[in-house]
Amino acid sequence: MGGRYLPPGDCVPPNTGDGQGGSQGGGSGTPGPGQGGGVAPPGAQAPVGPAIARPTSRGRPGGKLTSGTARKRTRASTGSDRWELWWEFNNDAFLELKERLNLTVPVTGSSGFLVGRGRKDQAAPSRTVTAEVALKTILPTLRTALGEKDERIRAAAIPAVARIVPTDRADLIHDDLVALLGSREGELRQFACLSLGILGSSKASAICEDLMCDTRAGRKLVGGKKVDRLTRAFGAVALGKLGNQTVLPALARVFREGKQNPWVRQSCAIGLGCLSGIEDKKEIAILSDSVNSERDVQAKHFAMISLARICARDPLFARHEKLHRKTNALFLAELSRSGIAQSRSWAALAAALHAMQHMALHTETIAAIGSAFRKANDPSEKGACAVSLGLLEARCEAALLVDELSESKDETLRGYLCIGLGLMRWKDAAPAIRDLLDDESLYSLRIQAATALGLMGDPEMVDLLIKPLEQSRDLTIMSSAARALGLIGDQSAIGPLTTILGDPDAGSLARSCAATALGVLGEKTDLPWGAVLAENFNYCLKTDVMVTVFSIP
Repeated sequence: MGGRYLPPGDCVPPNTGDGQGGSQGGGSGTPGPGQGGGVAPPGAQAPVGPAIARPTSRGRPGGKLTSGTARKRTRASTGSDRWELWWEFNNDAFLELKERLNLTVPVTGSSGFLVGRGRKDQAAPSRTVTAEVALKTILPTLRTALGEKDERIRAAAIPAVARIVPTDRADLIHDDLVALLGSREGELRQFACLSLGILGSSKASAICEDLMCDTRAGRKLVGGKKVDRLTRAFGAVALGKLGNQTVLPALARVFREGKQNPWVRQSCAIGLGCLSGIEDKKEIAILSDSVNSERDVQAKHFAMISLARICARDPLFARHEKLHRKTNALFLAELSRSGIAQSRSWAALAAALHAMQHMALHTETIAAIGSAFRKANDPSEKGACAVSLGLLEARCEAALLVDELSESKDETLRGYLCIGLGLMRWKDAAPAIRDLLDDESLYSLRIQAATALGLMGDPEMVDLLIKPLEQSRDLTIMSSAARALGLIGDQSAIGPLTTILGDPDAGSLARSCAATALGVLGEKTDLPWGAVLAENFNYCLKTDVMVTVFSIP
């Protein structure tokens, strides 16, 4: 969320794009959130940030990654195995910003708070943008932006209109998007294709298929010429992904075979987590065994997350309590194991993802993660524990995170401490977190701080985030503020954003950021459209199509 973690050169982060004019971190050490960029609006040039060494068969930069990697990896973290990268691809579903905005947040420390997710506080009048409000107040502004001469603004407006129009009202903008398929500008054509998929109508599906297959009808849509490769690829992405449980045995077999290409096995580990259920004992056993025996650390980490996801989906804890206790013990044993800090970080996340859905596991899991936080010396490991405690709404450990926030000088860690406190809705920390937004020298922290305040339902959020859009000229700061405004979803942001978008003197960068924010603000689904693509995505595999897709906020 927000300032994204920068992956290795062969990985693709969601919503990349480093800021122009902002200071960049060094090439060594743990990269801060800002080094992964903010959110570059479509059409904005995003310079490449500092790279992290690609993992190799000997765990050092250079060389060729072979199927023997799993048996030769060193204990050092090489970038792609870092938990931060997984979190940035998968966090939308856990943050639930728009849902939280509709909840009344009790006073911190009140006896009404219970440790754990699933408990909903008393409902308050909605501040989120409804479909009716989006169509009435946001859509006209964005449709006007589609006609702008500035390509950057048009490129931002294309996916923005598609994401706010409900499928049953697709005719409102269907023809506008189809017309853009004939644009001379490849980026506009490709975004129009993808946006037809976001729109989700049956007519859009047929068009995307024609474009993907480069049919005669598809060529006619793009002006009579052959459909370019990237537009065809966007057509495939737009058609979506299908899940098929009949492939479970094949996935399990490939994952079990250690001689397979590591990227294939990593993807199989992810697939097992998506498709297996609590009754799939064989697949669960394979994943469980890999936690202790797997030599490819990335496959091991994905296996832990998949195991947690399978168990978290089980609605009948009592019936399978023995399995749940055994799985939780497996995660906590890994969490307490000496050795690689990254493996402990992943174990903390896996334990939290599992326990957050099963109240009976909370006490033991919170105690273990809190203990790991206190013992950790690595800022990355502390960050994983902070987010994990936040997922469990472990307010009994809030003071621990607040103290670390005030003492730590590590920007990455401080960002995740903010997220953890935001997930807990610990409003006592709001003043300290708000101070981070006021200091533009800490631009890499601004999106995490804004997100945390949004999770707390802070009423001052909109004014704090509009200010950088009006005054800053730094891409990272502006795009981060724009995404935060959109994801938090407060209606009061519509007016200021509309003013910026419609102001010719505001500059194309500010106006394109405003268009992007309006699209996210009026999102027709609870989660950003790209969340379904990013979730459970094997980011160790890079394609130019996915790089472009994930550059769209």
